[in-house]
Amino acid sequence: MVSFMNYVIFRNRDFLLYVIGQVLSELGNGLYLIAITWLLSEVTGSKGIAVGGALSIYAIGDIISGFFSGPIADNLDKKRLLMIVDSLRASIILFLYVLYVRRSLNTLSISVILLFLSLVTPFFSAGEFTLFPLIVEREDLLQANGFITGIRKFIGVISPAVGAVIISAFGYSACFLLDVFSFLFSVTTIILIKYRSNEKSQLQNIMKIQRIYQTIGDGFKFIKNSPLLFRFSFFTLLINLVTAPFELFLLLFLSRDNFGVNAYGLILSSISFGVLFFGFLTGIIPKRYSSLQLLLYGLILMGISTIFLGIFKALPLIIIVSFFIGFGNALTNIPLSTFLQQTIPNDKLGIVSSFIYTMASLGAPVSLSLGGFLSDKIAPQILIIATGFLVLFLVIFGFIFLKTENS
Repeated sequence: MVSFMNYVIFRNRDFLLYVIGQVLSELGNGLYLIAITWLLSEVTGSKGIAVGGALSIYAIGDIISGFFSGPIADNLDKKRLLMIVDSLRASIILFLYVLYVRRSLNTLSISVILLFLSLVTPFFSAGEFTLFPLIVEREDLLQANGFITGIRKFIGVISPAVGAVIISAFGYSACFLLDVFSFLFSVTTIILIKYRSNEKSQLQNIMKIQRIYQTIGDGFKFIKNSPLLFRFSFFTLLINLVTAPFELFLLLFLSRDNFGVNAYGLILSSISFGVLFFGFLTGIIPKRYSSLQLLLYGLILMGISTIFLGIFKALPLIIIVSFFIGFGNALTNIPLSTFLQQTIPNDKLGIVSSFIYTMASLGAPVSLSLGGFLSDKIAPQILIIATGFLVLFLVIFGFIFLKTENS
């Protein structure tokens, strides 16, 4: 029998502090996410062009920071970076809380807040990734990453439903205020973490960051010279173009049909549970299937489930198919990362993979804006069904375009 005492969380003080802080921070962030998205639909009157525009602004900020967060996290003090990011996020959410309490929120102010959050959040993910090797022994890294990922997936399951209950009982302001306190608690736990810093001088760090950005061109050249990777990059861009507006369509569908925030929370929790459940099955997947084949099978499940979600009217059935959407999403994304790790040389893995992910994200702002425009002309349920069929079309295209039998 495996004892919980075997986990690094129970014998590593610094990792324990970090996990405790992130448990509360992730819960607060989950409450904020459901609150801001549902509030956005109310403020805009569920107008697709307004909601889609606000979400596309968030996507733009995420893309911009995606180019900078990794190199900066590699070369600056990890604790200081994480503390600054969480302090900034607490300040931004506090500003959101004040605007809401004073009834000064509008589509523009929400869009600006989303932009600033999207600009700073990627730096936290990059900082965490580079902090772990400094506070966890090398042989414990796999266990540490697995534990924090499992905790976050579990919180992703419960936080939407909990957030919906809090909104119904206490209003949006309660979710925003809890998120502020969760970020401040995270900062406190990070302050208490101790590790030996091996940072270079600030000038050396800046020069190194400049050299790193010069290698972005090398990453593009590597992809260009690899026919399979070039096709794969284009294919991931198409996937993102098609699937990015799904949550927008889902939000508008539920708000316009008066399902309520509780139904929205349950559906998001069901999707997260599907992702979590797949994590338990990764060890039994037959190895005869290539990563690209699994990715395409995941898209098949996502496409079929999305079609049924658009067809069904009963909430229990929508919740069930949402689980399979989450399962298919995990079946798509995990093999995607594995394929890159198997295909790209280790010395080029960071720059090439980040280039591919960032290029794939470029389609999101355009897709969200277009999706918002279309949702004002066409019923969101129809757009959800169309999204499912487009995903299935991409699967057929992918089997031909990627030539998985030769991968």
